[in-house]
Amino acid sequence: MKHIEASRELKKSHAELQQKVEGRTAESVKANDRLRREIEERKRIEEALRESEEKYRSMMEAMNDPVYICSNDYRVTYMNPAMINRIGTSDIEGIPCYKLMHGLDEKCRWCVHDKIQKGEHSVTDLISPKDGRAYHVSHSPVFHTDKSISKMTIFRDITEYKHAEQALRESEERYRTLTEHVADGVTLVQNGKFLFVNNAFVSMFGHTNANQILGKRAVDLISCGFDQGIKEIYGKLELGLSGEKIFRAPCITREGREFWVEGHHNIIKWKGMPAILTTIRDITERRLQEIVIQEETERLRNENIRLKSSIKERYKFGDIIGKSRPMQEIYELILKAANSDANVVIYGESGTGKEMVARAIHDMSNRRDNVFVAVNCGAIPETLLESEFFGYKKGAFTGANMDKHGYLDLAGGGTLFLDEVSELDLSLQVKLLRVIDGGGYTPVGSNKAKYSDFRIIAATNKNLLEQVNKNLMREDFFYRMHVIPVTVPPLRERNEDIPLLVEHFLKLHCDSKERQSLPVKIFEAIDNHDWPGNVRELENVLKRYVTIQRLDFINPRGPRAANEVDDSGNELLQENAGLRDTVELFEKNYISKVLNQNKWHRGKTAKTLGIPERTLYRKLKHFNLGLS
Repeated sequence: MKHIEASRELKKSHAELQQKVEGRTAESVKANDRLRREIEERKRIEEALRESEEKYRSMMEAMNDPVYICSNDYRVTYMNPAMINRIGTSDIEGIPCYKLMHGLDEKCRWCVHDKIQKGEHSVTDLISPKDGRAYHVSHSPVFHTDKSISKMTIFRDITEYKHAEQALRESEERYRTLTEHVADGVTLVQNGKFLFVNNAFVSMFGHTNANQILGKRAVDLISCGFDQGIKEIYGKLELGLSGEKIFRAPCITREGREFWVEGHHNIIKWKGMPAILTTIRDITERRLQEIVIQEETERLRNENIRLKSSIKERYKFGDIIGKSRPMQEIYELILKAANSDANVVIYGESGTGKEMVARAIHDMSNRRDNVFVAVNCGAIPETLLESEFFGYKKGAFTGANMDKHGYLDLAGGGTLFLDEVSELDLSLQVKLLRVIDGGGYTPVGSNKAKYSDFRIIAATNKNLLEQVNKNLMREDFFYRMHVIPVTVPPLRERNEDIPLLVEHFLKLHCDSKERQSLPVKIFEAIDNHDWPGNVRELENVLKRYVTIQRLDFINPRGPRAANEVDDSGNELLQENAGLRDTVELFEKNYISKVLNQNKWHRGKTAKTLGIPERTLYRKLKHFNLGLS
């Protein structure tokens, strides 16, 4: 029995032991599988780490910027080839970074180890004491598995950049110093507004500092009338179009004073956009000199005309007809008066052509491009004199429904012709005298003074000095008017001009297709007439003759009546003489008459006729008048 029990116990123990062995084997298999997986994972991680380190190292090796790594005790543990090349050695064992990198015996004053040990990044610019070059330095922490931290530093050489930056600053400083000390104004304009102005420009426009100009529009400093042209120039230049790079224009100072400048433009890039760099120079003095030269040139031109017009045989001056000596003297006076801006008084009987003389003076003067305002002083009612001359404002009196310009406004820049000036009221003479003296005038109904630049040419058929003596004209007004007196001779004192006037008026009033001529009796009647109405009467008589073929005089000098020659049409048909032949016949008869009066003394005859002796001799030969 005991043997059987022992055998049972043994079997039971063997079964338990086998069960335990099987359990242990299963656990061992699991453990081996787990260990195998861990080993494979570690191998993968190590492979990835090796690949990462290889990539990192390859990157460090390929970088152009020098890189090094040092431990927290400043010892260099790694340098890339660029850093090795920079310091000239790869032997780094035990050498601190400050010694190796910068040749210092102690840590750098700009050291950032403390920040790196805190896991922070740092960037700085420095000049290396070792080679004197400028570097942009970036420091980054490198974390290790043992929780220690190393410092990785990347150097970027910015020496050339720093030199360029310094050169740029020095260049800017030089140019700033230059622009602040040159006499010419310098400006930078972009989008039509000032970005920069130098001190000379500020002073030129009467300001105290640049801030009073910066940001303003450039055209605001240009005088009205020129601003649109400058705006177009700036617009074209900023768009890159062809535009004027040199300009002249009047400008306005802060106080309102006008002065002339000359500007030179250049296009530059400013912050990626086109801008206009301009230098300007005050040329006011030069401009004034140019104006003086222009005026002198104009004076010489007029003087040249005067010299050419002084030929004694001149038959016509503008619209004035006549070749007699008195008319030649009038032509000389017209030219002299035209070269001056002084006031003129033209004396002469009614009908002598005083207004034509006034217009000739105006047309030959510097005011010829402006208006000639003719005023008949005797035709204006006394109550309207002031409003007609000075104008009036709307509502100044009943019927004043709008503003009206007076004669002085209309004549601005031109000539005011005062016909029958002796008819001006004394009170108006006082006000005109104030205007002539530069005091201005005030329109009726206004309290604002106005000014007008005009020249006065007056005309009268009266003796103004006698008017002064009779207290009909103010003495001071007379002397303001009577600067250049011109006396137009009556027609009876220049009989030799009558044939020219007859020819002129016949051409003027006859049908262009019809040839009109005058018989000898008509010429004799014209020659024997006094012509109290002067040239105007002659024109009217000829106009009437052309119309009704009858010569009628208002005041015939001789006892013959006009109807003695009223059958001129029949005589014209009988003689069938042309105008030129008739004029020549009249001239021959007239010269013969003067010769007889002077007892055939050719010198006296030429003087009476107002022609040179050579001309008289030629006419005597032409007319076969007793040269023997």
